[in-house]
Amino acid sequence: MQTATRISAFAACVIALTLLAPPGSAATGEGDAEAWYRGCMELADSDPGRALDQAEARRKAGGGTPAGHCAAVALVRLGRFEDGAKRFEALAGETNRPDLRAGLLDQAAGAWLLKGSAEKALPLLDAAIKIAPGDAPLRLGKAQALAGLGRYQDAVGELDRAVALEPSSADAYAFRASALRRLNREDAALADLERALSLEPQHPEALLERGILRQLRGNRSGARADWETLVAVAPKSVAADAARANLDALAQRRK
Repeated sequence: MQTATRISAFAACVIALTLLAPPGSAATGEGDAEAWYRGCMELADSDPGRALDQAEARRKAGGGTPAGHCAAVALVRLGRFEDGAKRFEALAGETNRPDLRAGLLDQAAGAWLLKGSAEKALPLLDAAIKIAPGDAPLRLGKAQALAGLGRYQDAVGELDRAVALEPSSADAYAFRASALRRLNREDAALADLERALSLEPQHPEALLERGILRQLRGNRSGARADWETLVAVAPKSVAADAARANLDALAQRRK
């Protein structure tokens, strides 16, 4: 399952905070605060080290949550997942806005998942879901944490809820298929994958999973086709890395 921290969706909430900053603070006194935040977030993608330095300097000058959030995002981009998770958690504890708190808890959980600490992610997601029980992506995140703990049946239950909340979510079907495969429910998994790919024909995780199922059923050519397509359409994804490894294994078997 993917480990995205939903940073772009959350950014709009943090931008709203720039409008609430006290007059004369760094968040409003140095040009356009919203423009600064957007720029910092863009820099976090292209040069996270510089973004972290800029965000830390602005935070010390009174930049508030927007600066703190950009710093946390930069830490995650730098692979400092534990540091980023702790920053997100601290920010969540500082806000009185439920929507921001839920988003920050979600991102903290995502960072812990990137570190491989599902046990730390799960209670954060439970707390976020209490705030926003109708948020389908939070259910996806919780399912990912449950799967990371080997609780695949519980993960399927969360993904059932995600599908009910958002029936057009290719992610939900693809991730439920992954959990179902681990429960040896291959027919149900394949049905979910076909649904996911009907919604999003180039969905990386769905292509990876269908390739795995095809290989398990002896269809090596079909598996190869799915993995080659995945590598072509999403070459930098985690799923593509797994697909390359699977393709290498297939090639070795042919020798």
